Amino acid sequence: MNISTNISRPLVDSFVHRKVKLLKTKGSGEAKFHIGSAENRGEFDSFFNSYADENIYYFKKKNLLEFLLKEKFEFYYQFINQYKEVSPKYWDSVYDEVLVLPEEVTFKLTSFNDGKRYYIRSDSGDIFNDLVRRISLPLISILTIEKEDKNKFLFTLDVDFNKSSQSVEEETRVSVNKGYNKIIYGAPGAGKSASVSKIVSEHYIRTVFHPETQYSDFIGCLKPHKDKSGSITYSFRKGPFIQILEQALLDKQNHYFLVIEELNRANTAAVFGEIFQLLDRDDEGKSEYPILIQDEDLYDALEETLGSEHKFIVKRQLMIPSNLSIIATMNSSDQAVFPLDTAFKRRWIFEYLPIDFTNCATGEIPIHHAVLPNVEWKTLAQTINAVLVQLKVVEDKLIGPWFIKDSDLVEDQAEQTFIGKVCSYLWDDALKYKNKDEIFKSDIHGYGELYQRYSNQKPIFSDKFMEILQITQDVDTDTSNKTEAE
Repeated sequence: MNISTNISRPLVDSFVHRKVKLLKTKGSGEAKFHIGSAENRGEFDSFFNSYADENIYYFKKKNLLEFLLKEKFEFYYQFINQYKEVSPKYWDSVYDEVLVLPEEVTFKLTSFNDGKRYYIRSDSGDIFNDLVRRISLPLISILTIEKEDKNKFLFTLDVDFNKSSQSVEEETRVSVNKGYNKIIYGAPGAGKSASVSKIVSEHYIRTVFHPETQYSDFIGCLKPHKDKSGSITYSFRKGPFIQILEQALLDKQNHYFLVIEELNRANTAAVFGEIFQLLDRDDEGKSEYPILIQDEDLYDALEETLGSEHKFIVKRQLMIPSNLSIIATMNSSDQAVFPLDTAFKRRWIFEYLPIDFTNCATGEIPIHHAVLPNVEWKTLAQTINAVLVQLKVVEDKLIGPWFIKDSDLVEDQAEQTFIGKVCSYLWDDALKYKNKDEIFKSDIHGYGELYQRYSNQKPIFSDKFMEILQITQDVDTDTSNKTEAE
């Protein structure tokens, strides 16, 4: 075993405070953190300098605030897990508690082992014993201990939204024939649709949900149409679910995908109807509980395609086979969306797509400022996000790298894209209940005025924002120059 200069471990349910424990958990948490096997206690003791009195163990306030902002999405919506007393109000209270901390918070540390496991723990009331256990959501929180010097240890917290579903996702990769249900979510422009395109093969159907989407659109219904003679006839028009289901049932050699964009922009409970029951899958990836086909028109349409001898037709049953997966995308920051209920959410794997500007649209945005007339999209977006984070804006309302595309940044499109897409989103959504003066000039009182001023090629950003933008621009330029030199 080689510990080197870092130890990184997930914060499990047994360690955290009872308020943030998983809903299904019984009992209270233990204030001892499992590091590894007791067999390696010699290496652990050496790493921690035998817990000498001169040792310094500490958290940085900045890291704790960033950690809470990353967790805020889960505190508000509980997409990954369900917790005992987690709520937006609880998040606000612990965030305010961290705000008043000093820039660095030290604590004491000792070790403990039960013969099998090696633990670390701190004194009652210390930040590691108290606050950290109250803000760390189990399964998705990661603690890293960095040995900065012989006797100085920096503790940091981070979030891995994919951690809790990793084992389930690994199972889905074992066999191409094992079906699953997955929801990919993240900030606007994070690249959710592009991520889906990398997963699905050529055997897929893509559909988009919206507030008017109904069960009859998704599954199908009897509809009138004109035949060649002009007469009105009725036939069952199959929705995307039935279309892809038939293809998967008739071709067991290939894996099929149903892609649903903007899942939560429709009333999912009403759209899925009794199909909701089929989302429960067994170990083979097929529906665990088939349902009875009650709609005679649907039954006749399936019989025509599958044949009267097909086992589902004979049994009048409907189910999702193991070679059919459902992948959906969603962004809960959209306005006027329908929330997903707990029973629906627990039947899906949730995969969070983080904001990553290593791959993003390229091009300049005109901002009409005397010192900085144009700025790279990447630099501008990252600066905007930094300010939004300071304003405690939830992460899924930040701007993703693909919020705008390369084609939006061509010379004759960049201005209209920026004012019409980026600025309108900031003004009407991300900053709707926040202090707009942190980004825009204080004498701009409405989006119409903002649009007119920008159209007249006048600066719209506040002096404070421009200072941050200039610093970011200088850093990006230095980084780019170093990369090119190498």
